[in-house]
Amino acid sequence: MRALFLGIPSEPTLVGLVITPNRPAAKSFDVAPVTLEALARQALSAVDVASAVQSRHLLMRAVREVLSECDALGFARFFAPAVRELLRLDAELGTVAACGGRLARLAEVTGAYKRRLAERGLVDAAQVFSEAARVTQEIHVTVTGYPRLGLGELTFLDALAADGSQLILPFGEDALFTENGEAAHFLEARGWRVVRDTAADVRGPWHLRASAEALVFPSQEAEVRGVLARVKGHLEAGVRPEHISLIVRDEALYGPLILAVAREYELEIAAYYALPLERTRVGSLMSAFVRMLSQGYAYEATTRFLAHPLTDRLSAELWARIREAHPQDLGAWRALEPQLPTLPFAATRGEFRAKFLTLLNAPELRLPRERLALSALQNELDVLEDDLQMSLTDFLGELDDILHTLSVPVKPGRGVSVHTPLAVLGAELEHVFVLGLAEGTFPAPLQDDAALDFFERKTLRAAGVPVESAPYAAWREQLSFYSLVRGAKGHITFSYPEQLEGQPTEASDYFALLGLEPEICDETLRVSLQERQQATLPDEEGRGSHALEVERAREAAGPFGEFDGVTGSVVDVSNHVFSATQLAHLLSCPFRWFAAYVLKAGAVAEFEEDALLTGNLYHGTLERLAERTRGAADVRMAMLDGLETAFADAEAAQGVPAVSAWSHKRAEFIATLRGAILSPEFIAEDAEVVSTEQSFLSEWHGFKVRGRLDRLDRTPDGFVITDYKTSGYISKPDVQLSIYEAAARSLYPGEEVSARYFSLKRAEPLRSSVPEDLEARLSAARDALASGTFPPVMSRDNCQYCDFELLCRKGPRLDAKTPPDPSC
Repeated sequence: MRALFLGIPSEPTLVGLVITPNRPAAKSFDVAPVTLEALARQALSAVDVASAVQSRHLLMRAVREVLSECDALGFARFFAPAVRELLRLDAELGTVAACGGRLARLAEVTGAYKRRLAERGLVDAAQVFSEAARVTQEIHVTVTGYPRLGLGELTFLDALAADGSQLILPFGEDALFTENGEAAHFLEARGWRVVRDTAADVRGPWHLRASAEALVFPSQEAEVRGVLARVKGHLEAGVRPEHISLIVRDEALYGPLILAVAREYELEIAAYYALPLERTRVGSLMSAFVRMLSQGYAYEATTRFLAHPLTDRLSAELWARIREAHPQDLGAWRALEPQLPTLPFAATRGEFRAKFLTLLNAPELRLPRERLALSALQNELDVLEDDLQMSLTDFLGELDDILHTLSVPVKPGRGVSVHTPLAVLGAELEHVFVLGLAEGTFPAPLQDDAALDFFERKTLRAAGVPVESAPYAAWREQLSFYSLVRGAKGHITFSYPEQLEGQPTEASDYFALLGLEPEICDETLRVSLQERQQATLPDEEGRGSHALEVERAREAAGPFGEFDGVTGSVVDVSNHVFSATQLAHLLSCPFRWFAAYVLKAGAVAEFEEDALLTGNLYHGTLERLAERTRGAADVRMAMLDGLETAFADAEAAQGVPAVSAWSHKRAEFIATLRGAILSPEFIAEDAEVVSTEQSFLSEWHGFKVRGRLDRLDRTPDGFVITDYKTSGYISKPDVQLSIYEAAARSLYPGEEVSARYFSLKRAEPLRSSVPEDLEARLSAARDALASGTFPPVMSRDNCQYCDFELLCRKGPRLDAKTPPDPSC
């Protein structure tokens, strides 16, 4: 008879093939690493499990089948978690559909996805257990180390386990073990004998076998440094790296900092958490290539591709020629660099793949992570249909989807390992450090699934579909932590930071359940060369000491200094020409102007679909329309009639390439322009367009200003300037229209002039208001230029869209500063 043991015996008797949840657990039992999932996949050897990209493609097709015209990729991402949960449960879709509402649509999408899989002889990874249960052969097994088993795993185990097999699950007098109690009822109904090991019964869920300490650090960095300093002490004392484990709940939050400090401490760290393919070097090269083609070989996108570390290095001479020529299309680039890679506008997927992979086969990949990234990418491209005819737009869309779908281990290898509790379920650990035990981080807060929320889950459970509800999700989280705590048999250290990502934290409830009170850790350990240098810098002379003094002065209370923009370098207003944007920056925050136009610290402008591309297309189309319809009897109707042609011309001039779903975006842009032109506020019935994109150089309150007027109309009441806005945002302070009015008066002396903003998306004018304190701002700007004094001015308007936060370090330090007196 098969047996389920509730309660973990101190020395379990292992029979048959021993199955554990992971490699660390198998090592603890001194057996080969074999998991339930591996056995299930082995049982399905005659059936292929769909890859990540195959699954995404088939789910997108299922979404299109059910929802017709929609954003298939977006809806596939929306439905994926809920669809896979239903597949994992092998849920009766008729029962789900009978619940109505959104659940009926979810059932329909899931059914369509299952049909798509079956047509190709595939199963989803979530179906592995339920499908394997139908074909597996019985063997003699012991399953141990798992804190819980889901319904799919239990069904597969029931089909797999021969007479004499056994399953060992933790149990205790606590709601935490509710699911294991239900597992006992499930298996008992199928002939299993349930044995409750009262000697090993858990009286409290947080029973500790190991010695323990709890620490609180002032910051996350202090916590990581404190923990890694102790790790280094263990290693220097002779502890083997594989006997030390770092446990975090949020690997993305802690992993990069742990790896950075470990490099400084000269520690070898192995981290197996998932890194998105787009964040690897292979992925960033692939992303740069996709952006270059998608943006029609625009200058910024192409230079980023050519400057990538994995591409062939260009000579300094060639880079100089590129910067001088500033090429913006493939023909201009090929004149400078004939070997620039490209792809045809249409081909089979196999042809696209072969040409694309030649790009990625050239670089030498030294890091294991990068070799894994390239292998994962090649594997995913290999499983897709070769003979499918497709456009370049579609192929680039597939590549972009792969970038966001695939992941690789961040730093595979040997050394002290970083894990989540799930990765060490059932393992016995010697020296354990659990970091980030703060409320809201560890345990992780419950997340409602957008496609299957907790209310709908309650409805499904009432209908007999055992989806995971909120209490079960919380118990699952706690049970994995319980497994970690019970597995620590040497020493375990729990810690959390008082500050995390700039916000204060509170100790996790787990401390109370463990019976531990965190102690403040304020010891200063000088482990690395850098830390020792920081300790001795104040006593030494040289560049390092000077840099330290600069930082102290910037962070200390008192007046701003030369490293906060107080340079003493005078700017001659009579010889300097400003743009309207420059002046707005100077009037709002002198440091922003100083950083952008004196230090020239701004990044190279990105070619973004929603900003530069949109603005150029809108302005280019409206400029062509205004010029071509000048003198028409009905300007508005003439513009509407010529809209498609003008947009196509602007599109050709811009060099708009094969952007993913461009046909939909194009239609959206044209619809926006049509709605704007139809607005009664777009142009007055009795207005005549005098000029578009008219350049000017004029004077405004003593400042020389250069710019362009988007559109100038003549009306019976005078001239009207229209400045197009592709969004509803107006730069603060709002001085642009005042500058334009002054410019138009200088161009047309004696004429009445007014100006306005017109939002193309909202199809209406935007409210404009010159700041009441304009004279005071102008006076302060003149003083700043005359004295070379450009300190930061922190406010919501100034800081919300500023690119120079890292230079000014906005925040509490600025509150302690006092602006210098320009007259001194």
